[in-house]
Formats: sequence, C-alpha cells, structure tokens
Amino acid sequence: MAVIGAPVRAAAGEAPRVRGLRAAAANWSLRPPPAPASAILSYDDTVPGPVIFARQGDEIALDLENKLAGSTSFHIAGMRLPNALDGIPGLSGKAIASLERAELRIPARDAGFFTFGPADPASAAEQSGRGLGGVLIVADPKDPEVEADIVLVLRDWRLDASGALEDSFGERALRAGSGRLGNVFTIGGLGEKRLLSLAPGARFRVRIANACNARILPLRFEGMHPTLIGVSGQQSASFTPLHGEMLLVPGARFDLVCDIPSDARPGEGRPEPQIRAMIGEGFPLLGVALSGEPVRRGEPAPVAWLSDNGLPEIVDLRRSTRIDLKVTRSVDPANAQALAGADAAKLWALNGKSGSLSAPPLFSVKRGTPVVIATTNTTDAPIVMKLNGHVARLLHPRDDGWVPYWVDVVLVAPNTTERLAFVADNPGRWLFGGRILEHLAGGQFGWFEVT
Repeated sequence: MAVIGAPVRAAAGEAPRVRGLRAAAANWSLRPPPAPASAILSYDDTVPGPVIFARQGDEIALDLENKLAGSTSFHIAGMRLPNALDGIPGLSGKAIASLERAELRIPARDAGFFTFGPADPASAAEQSGRGLGGVLIVADPKDPEVEADIVLVLRDWRLDASGALEDSFGERALRAGSGRLGNVFTIGGLGEKRLLSLAPGARFRVRIANACNARILPLRFEGMHPTLIGVSGQQSASFTPLHGEMLLVPGARFDLVCDIPSDARPGEGRPEPQIRAMIGEGFPLLGVALSGEPVRRGEPAPVAWLSDNGLPEIVDLRRSTRIDLKVTRSVDPANAQALAGADAAKLWALNGKSGSLSAPPLFSVKRGTPVVIATTNTTDAPIVMKLNGHVARLLHPRDDGWVPYWVDVVLVAPNTTERLAFVADNPGRWLFGGRILEHLAGGQFGWFEVT
C-alpha cells in the first residue's frame, strides 16, 4: 500500500503544508500476470489509494485535483467535521467539476482510522466501484506500542473475461438487489495475502477497512489473540471478539491489536496465525511467519483504551427524540419486467419517499438533542445504513443498553430493526442512507438537520 508522508503541524502563525491529491483514470494489475492491467479510477495512481497520516489537532491541507471525466465529491467516513466539509453535493457543499481543483482544510478533531472517497448518491457507486478511495490515519496520543502496524483495505472488483471492469454500473437489478459484488478480491491492492514475519509473543496492530461497494465480509482470527480497540474511527472498549470472529460491513473500519502466543512455534499442529475472510471456504488476508525467540512470555498485557475524542459518556435516552424509519423497496429484483419500467433512482424509499436532497428533511432537531433512529428493513435483502456527521451507539434489540463502541454504519438484516442513539451536536444538513452504494444510488437515503 502506498504510504504518503504526514502533514506536519505548522508552527504558530504558519500555514499548514499542502498535500496534493489527484483523482484520475489509471491502469492497475488486479489479477496475476500475464493478465492485462485493468482500467480503473484512483487517487495518485495507487490502489487501494494513498494512506495520509496526521496528528490530532492538525489542520490537514489537501489540494484535490479532479482529472476524471465527470464531477466528483470528497467525503471522510467517520470523522466529525464541519458540515461544509461533508462532501455531499447539493446538501453540504458543491461537486468538484472535471478539471477543477478544490482546496480542503480539514481539522483533525478526531484521532482514529478513517477512509475517504466519493459520496454523491448519484455517482459514488460507480466511482467507488472503479477503485476511487483512500485512508486517513490520525495518530492517537494513546496509540499502543507494537512490533508491527499494518493497514488492510479490502475491495472486490467485478471484471469480465478480458480483465476489464464489467460495465454494469447503474443496472436496476444491482440497485434493487444485493448491490455490485465483485469476482476478484484485492488486499491492499494485491491479489494475495499480506505476510508478516514476527517472533512468538509479538504484538501487532491491524486496521481493516471494507472498501467494497456491497460485500459483507465475515472475518476470522486464527492462532492469535485479537483485541478490538476501535470501530468507525472511534474508541472501543477493549474486548476480544466472540470466537475470534467479526462481521465487517461495507464502509466499516476495525482497529485491533493482535497478540501471538509466546509458546507458538511453526509446524506444531496449531493453526497458523492468520486473518481470514470467510467467503466460501475462506481465504487468508494476512499471515504471520514465526521466527526467532519469544519477545514476551506468559499472558499478554491488557490493551489500554484509545482516546475518547470528547464523545459523551452517555446518551440520555429519556429525553431523546425518537425517529422511526421504514425502508421499503418498490420492485422485486427478480421481476425483470417490473425492473425495466422502474425509475432506477427510486427503487428504495424511507417512510415511503425515495431519496431527494431537495426534499424536506427526515427530521430537524436543535443542537445537543439526543436522537434515536430506529430503522426497520421491511425487505428480504440485507441493508447497511450510514450516519453522516456523527457517530452513534448501537442499542440492544430488547432494551436501551448499547454495545461498547461507536458506529457510523450499521447492518440491518431482512425484516429486523436496528436503533442508533447519538447526540446531535454537529450543526448542518446530514445524509442518512444506504452504504451499499447501489442502494444509495437507488434512492435509499434521506437527510436530517441539526440547528
């Protein structure tokens, strides 16, 4: 993965260093040789895009040049930014037209692990599906000490027999169905697992992002002790995932510290330390080759919590504004005749209305109001909903308790309801809609206002 140097904190009175970022067409080898390179879109001619580093409190200065054939947008998922920087044209800013530049000055308020890319409901599915995206890491003063630190950006690509990206963007069946699922998978731009060489007892950090348009990724950690420390770029209570398994939905980011057992030895019949994606029979994303003497012995030390980024300790549900949203689909994706006559931008609806940025808001609240959004998926397809401008607690299904981490995306299984609770403390007009990007393009969104 390409790693780009961090913006340097400016001295008092100095302007921050400006970093260029170029969105353009590129060619990239997505399959092993001798397969030809595929025509894609990227930032700075890299896949899965650059990794930009900053420190909490920095102002990140980006000069974004759009060399694409059409307009684009720029959104940082999970980072709580001023509304003008949210990157939703027609709602919170303007599109960046072809051959134009945008000067972005981004206050790194939150430490954490974030992804960036296009977010315009009209074009994000195609631009992201063609590869446009990147990573932003804002260092935390409480970052743990580790022997290795790695970023895994996971993406699938839908290629035809010639190796070209299949030109099915905009198809109604994809928008009404499960979204665009690829047939080629890359891990940090490569079609094979990443490999670390570590000693027994070593501790490493891995940040994992699902950059797929639609694919839900079950993960399994084998031969190691994983501890989750961050979700959606925000602090998590440190805990071990049940059975070493986690579900990474589109747009989600996990931050983990993994400990190799101090008594692990190669070839002793134990599972090889690895992280696997459990698609089909499963395949490795990251493997660990053991070598050398143990660097630590005994049980690993507890992992300290990351900084809380000033998030509230509690969300006062007793005085919350409660919003009920029913997600419906107008056409069965298996009904080809009905699909052919349907409006491709109005296949989904929230409370009976398909997404429109010029429509009235789903709700409007005053700054500081606790909000609970209950989203009911009335269809037989899984959906993923994304909250902009804020992060939320995911409430338990049977009571008002919540999971011990913050989220900005949530999976809503067929015929179920999920509830997000947050304090609406960021003024502006914010999108709430599908993170399966074909669903977003098909009208699965609305917006809310914080005054």
